[in-house]
Amino acid sequence: MKKLFILAIAFLFVMLPFTSFTKDVITDSDLDQVTAESGVSIGFSNFALGGSAVAGTVTLLGDSNGYNDGTYVYPGSGFTGASNIAISGNIMQIGGNVVIDVGTSGASTAVNIGFPTITLGTANVSGVMTLSSTVNLTAGRKLGELGIVGLSTQVAAQSIQIFAH
Repeated sequence: MKKLFILAIAFLFVMLPFTSFTKDVITDSDLDQVTAESGVSIGFSNFALGGSAVAGTVTLLGDSNGYNDGTYVYPGSGFTGASNIAISGNIMQIGGNVVIDVGTSGASTAVNIGFPTITLGTANVSGVMTLSSTVNLTAGRKLGELGIVGLSTQVAAQSIQIFAH
């Protein structure tokens, strides 16, 4: 056991000079040549958020002390909104790359962030519109049905530049 321990220590002393010679500093230009690209790129390939999402209650308008316009008097609280909201289908899709890069022009240095194309939809939204005396819309009457079929929009922001001035 002692001989093995002494042999391991001797091996470390022999290898120490060889490992100390391998520590070379890599310059930025050398690193650029190795990576062949500057900046950071985060790729999204066929990224999609689908399925379904449910929001219990969304109160849009409310008045806790009612109203009195001289003709109509409703002294109690009143709220309106939607409940049982369900979103289904293709909720979001991202295609392309997020590219983050830094550069200097004169005395100004800036960060440039390039965005991929984001498609929201094609989604279906349903819910129940309600008038109620409570903010959570539980003690109310059905005002109507909310139905949006095939909701889709596309956000194609090219880039944002961040710099000090």
